[in-house]
Amino acid sequence: MRIRPLRIATHALLVLTATGMILPFLWMAVTSLKTSKEVAAYPTQWLPSSWQLGNYASAMQAAPFDLYFRNSIIIAMGHVVV
Repeated sequence: MRIRPLRIATHALLVLTATGMILPFLWMAVTSLKTSKEVAAYPTQWLPSSWQLGNYASAMQAAPFDLYFRNSIIIAMGHVVV
């Protein structure tokens, strides 16, 4: 089986592109578990020193997400029916 340079280059480009698209989501997920001081720290840390799962509870209390979710369901179901 012969290795084709174009195929290798294509796969390398695809891996590089996929990595570039996945990294922001990983950064967002990891940052959501940091304290405010860790988010603003310089130089930045990739992993938090203490994982803050309470950030999600605070976010859910900061806005009426149940209302947002219900409105999204109503709009989506309306589009499906139409």
